[in-house]
Amino acid sequence: MLDATHLRALGPITTVEPVQGFVGNQNFRLRTDAGETFYYKSGAASALSAEVWACRRAREVGVPAPEIVSSGDSHLIQRALTGSPSSEPEVLEQAGAQLRRLHEVTGDGYGFLHEGLRNNWLDVLNEPFDLGRFSRDGATTTDALLRGYGLNRTPATEWTLTFYRTIWSVMALHWEHAAGGDWFTPHLATITTELPVLELS
Repeated sequence: MLDATHLRALGPITTVEPVQGFVGNQNFRLRTDAGETFYYKSGAASALSAEVWACRRAREVGVPAPEIVSSGDSHLIQRALTGSPSSEPEVLEQAGAQLRRLHEVTGDGYGFLHEGLRNNWLDVLNEPFDLGRFSRDGATTTDALLRGYGLNRTPATEWTLTFYRTIWSVMALHWEHAAGGDWFTPHLATITTELPVLELS
Protein backbone atom coordinates (compact mmCIF):
# COMPACT_ATOMS: atom_id res chain seq x y z
CA MET A 1 0.00 0.00 0.00
CA LEU A 2 1.24 3.48 -0.85
CA ASP A 3 2.10 5.72 2.10
CA ALA A 4 1.93 9.42 1.27
CA THR A 5 4.45 10.30 3.98
CA HIS A 6 7.16 8.48 2.03
CA LEU A 7 6.44 10.36 -1.19
CA ARG A 8 6.77 13.99 -0.12
CA ALA A 9 10.46 14.27 -0.99
CA LEU A 10 9.70 13.35 -4.62
CA GLY A 11 7.66 16.48 -5.23
CA PRO A 12 4.23 16.57 -6.91
CA ILE A 13 3.28 13.17 -8.39
CA THR A 14 1.23 13.15 -11.58
CA THR A 15 0.58 9.42 -12.07
CA VAL A 16 0.66 6.23 -10.00
CA GLU A 17 0.54 2.87 -11.82
CA PRO A 18 0.59 -0.63 -10.28
CA VAL A 19 3.32 -2.78 -11.87
CA GLN A 20 4.12 -6.48 -11.66
CA GLY A 21 6.89 -7.64 -9.38
CA PHE A 22 7.97 -10.36 -7.00
CA VAL A 23 5.07 -12.30 -5.50
CA GLY A 24 4.27 -10.93 -2.05
CA ASN A 25 5.33 -7.36 -2.89
CA GLN A 26 3.22 -4.42 -4.02
CA ASN A 27 4.91 -2.25 -6.66
CA PHE A 28 3.98 1.09 -8.20
CA ARG A 29 5.48 3.29 -10.93
CA LEU A 30 5.42 6.96 -9.92
CA ARG A 31 5.80 9.81 -12.40
CA THR A 32 6.44 13.27 -11.01
CA ASP A 33 5.56 16.74 -12.20
CA ALA A 34 9.29 17.26 -12.88
CA GLY A 35 9.30 14.39 -15.41
CA GLU A 36 11.14 11.87 -13.22
CA THR A 37 10.13 8.24 -12.74
CA PHE A 38 10.42 6.29 -9.49
CA TYR A 39 9.35 2.87 -8.27
CA TYR A 40 7.70 2.38 -4.88
CA LYS A 41 7.84 -1.11 -3.41
CA SER A 42 6.29 -2.45 -0.21
CA GLY A 43 6.86 -5.91 1.20
CA ALA A 44 8.68 -7.92 3.85
CA ALA A 45 11.24 -5.82 5.72
CA SER A 46 14.01 -8.43 5.46
CA ALA A 47 13.70 -8.74 1.69
CA LEU A 48 13.52 -4.99 1.14
CA SER A 49 16.55 -4.27 3.33
CA ALA A 50 18.51 -6.90 1.39
CA GLU A 51 17.54 -5.23 -1.89
CA VAL A 52 18.61 -1.83 -0.60
CA TRP A 53 21.98 -3.25 0.44
CA ALA A 54 22.47 -5.06 -2.87
CA CYS A 55 21.61 -2.01 -5.01
CA ARG A 56 24.02 0.18 -3.08
CA ARG A 57 26.87 -2.34 -3.26
CA ALA A 58 26.30 -2.82 -7.00
CA ARG A 59 26.51 0.92 -7.62
CA GLU A 60 29.73 1.10 -5.58
CA VAL A 61 31.47 -1.23 -8.06
CA GLY A 62 30.03 0.42 -11.16
CA VAL A 63 27.23 -2.03 -11.91
CA PRO A 64 24.07 -0.25 -13.09
CA ALA A 65 21.49 -0.53 -10.32
CA PRO A 66 18.63 1.70 -9.19
CA GLU A 67 19.44 4.54 -6.83
CA ILE A 68 17.62 4.06 -3.54
CA VAL A 69 16.14 7.43 -2.60
CA SER A 70 14.13 6.28 0.44
CA SER A 71 13.72 3.10 2.46
CA GLY A 72 12.12 1.95 5.69
CA ASP A 73 10.81 -1.14 7.47
CA SER A 74 8.13 -1.83 4.87
CA HIS A 75 9.00 0.19 1.78
CA LEU A 76 11.67 1.40 -0.59
CA ILE A 77 11.64 4.01 -3.34
CA GLN A 78 14.13 3.76 -6.19
CA ARG A 79 14.86 6.03 -9.11
CA ALA A 80 14.14 4.40 -12.48
CA LEU A 81 17.11 3.42 -14.62
CA THR A 82 17.11 4.66 -18.19
CA GLY A 83 17.25 2.12 -21.00
CA SER A 84 15.12 -0.45 -22.76
CA PRO A 85 15.06 -4.24 -23.20
CA SER A 86 17.55 -5.65 -25.71
CA SER A 87 18.52 -9.06 -27.03
CA GLU A 88 21.53 -7.80 -28.99
CA PRO A 89 24.56 -10.06 -28.36
CA GLU A 90 26.82 -7.11 -27.53
CA VAL A 91 24.39 -5.88 -24.87
CA LEU A 92 24.05 -9.36 -23.38
CA GLU A 93 27.83 -9.74 -23.24
CA GLN A 94 28.04 -6.46 -21.35
CA ALA A 95 25.36 -7.73 -18.98
CA GLY A 96 27.36 -10.92 -18.42
CA ALA A 97 30.48 -8.92 -17.56
CA GLN A 98 28.48 -6.77 -15.14
CA LEU A 99 26.96 -9.86 -13.53
CA ARG A 100 30.47 -11.29 -13.03
CA ARG A 101 31.51 -8.04 -11.35
CA LEU A 102 28.46 -8.24 -9.10
CA HIS A 103 29.27 -11.81 -8.13
CA GLU A 104 32.76 -10.73 -7.09
CA VAL A 105 31.49 -8.15 -4.57
CA THR A 106 32.58 -9.15 -1.06
CA GLY A 107 31.08 -8.36 2.32
CA ASP A 108 29.42 -9.93 5.35
CA GLY A 109 26.14 -11.75 5.16
CA TYR A 110 25.96 -14.04 2.10
CA GLY A 111 24.19 -17.36 2.37
CA PHE A 112 21.90 -19.12 4.82
CA LEU A 113 22.02 -18.73 8.59
CA HIS A 114 21.87 -22.47 9.27
CA GLU A 115 24.93 -23.08 7.04
CA GLY A 116 27.04 -20.19 8.26
CA LEU A 117 27.41 -16.90 6.38
CA ARG A 118 30.13 -16.28 3.77
CA ASN A 119 31.79 -13.14 2.46
CA ASN A 120 30.82 -13.51 -1.22
CA TRP A 121 28.06 -14.94 -3.39
CA LEU A 122 30.14 -17.53 -5.23
CA ASP A 123 31.17 -19.23 -1.98
CA VAL A 124 27.49 -19.86 -1.31
CA LEU A 125 26.77 -21.43 -4.71
CA ASN A 126 29.58 -23.28 -6.48
CA GLU A 127 28.17 -22.23 -9.83
CA PRO A 128 26.19 -19.01 -10.25
CA PHE A 129 22.50 -19.52 -9.60
CA ASP A 130 21.74 -16.31 -11.52
CA LEU A 131 23.08 -17.81 -14.77
CA GLY A 132 20.80 -20.81 -14.45
CA ARG A 133 17.83 -18.56 -13.92
CA PHE A 134 18.76 -16.44 -16.94
CA SER A 135 19.25 -19.55 -19.11
CA ARG A 136 15.48 -20.06 -19.06
CA ASP A 137 15.47 -17.45 -21.85
CA GLY A 138 17.08 -19.84 -24.36
CA ALA A 139 20.45 -20.92 -25.75
CA THR A 140 21.21 -17.94 -28.01
CA THR A 141 20.87 -15.26 -25.37
CA THR A 142 22.48 -17.46 -22.71
CA ASP A 143 25.57 -18.05 -24.88
CA ALA A 144 26.07 -14.29 -25.26
CA LEU A 145 25.70 -13.76 -21.52
CA LEU A 146 28.15 -16.58 -20.77
CA ARG A 147 30.75 -15.05 -23.10
CA GLY A 148 30.55 -11.79 -21.22
CA TYR A 149 30.67 -13.62 -17.90
CA GLY A 150 33.75 -15.58 -18.97
CA LEU A 151 32.32 -19.11 -19.11
CA ASN A 152 32.25 -21.59 -21.96
CA ARG A 153 29.28 -23.88 -22.53
CA THR A 154 30.56 -27.36 -21.65
CA PRO A 155 28.60 -30.49 -20.66
CA ALA A 156 29.33 -29.69 -17.01
CA THR A 157 28.15 -26.10 -17.44
CA GLU A 158 25.00 -27.26 -19.24
CA TRP A 159 24.17 -29.70 -16.43
CA THR A 160 24.65 -26.94 -13.85
CA LEU A 161 22.40 -24.52 -15.76
CA THR A 162 19.74 -27.22 -16.04
CA PHE A 163 20.02 -27.97 -12.32
CA TYR A 164 19.57 -24.33 -11.34
CA ARG A 165 16.67 -23.83 -13.77
CA THR A 166 14.94 -26.70 -11.97
CA ILE A 167 15.79 -25.37 -8.52
CA TRP A 168 14.50 -21.92 -9.50
CA SER A 169 11.16 -23.38 -10.57
CA VAL A 170 10.84 -25.36 -7.32
CA MET A 171 11.55 -22.19 -5.32
CA ALA A 172 9.11 -20.18 -7.43
CA LEU A 173 6.38 -22.75 -6.80
CA HIS A 174 6.97 -22.44 -3.07
CA TRP A 175 6.82 -18.63 -3.14
CA GLU A 176 3.72 -18.63 -5.35
CA HIS A 177 1.90 -21.08 -3.11
CA ALA A 178 2.91 -19.23 0.07
CA ALA A 179 1.53 -15.99 -1.37
CA GLY A 180 -1.76 -17.61 -2.35
CA GLY A 181 -1.04 -17.36 -6.06
CA ASP A 182 -1.88 -19.75 -8.87
CA TRP A 183 0.91 -19.31 -11.44
CA PHE A 184 2.10 -22.91 -11.29
CA THR A 185 1.91 -24.31 -14.83
CA PRO A 186 5.15 -22.85 -16.33
CA HIS A 187 7.22 -23.98 -13.35
CA LEU A 188 5.71 -27.47 -13.32
CA ALA A 189 6.46 -27.74 -17.06
CA THR A 190 10.10 -26.76 -16.47
CA ILE A 191 10.52 -29.32 -13.69
CA THR A 192 8.90 -32.07 -15.77
CA THR A 193 11.18 -31.30 -18.74
CA GLU A 194 14.45 -30.81 -16.87
CA LEU A 195 14.43 -33.59 -14.26
CA PRO A 196 15.05 -36.43 -16.77
CA VAL A 197 18.01 -34.47 -18.20
CA LEU A 198 19.64 -34.30 -14.75
CA GLU A 199 19.43 -38.09 -14.29
CA LEU A 200 19.41 -37.71 -10.52
CA SER A 201 19.42 -40.98 -8.65
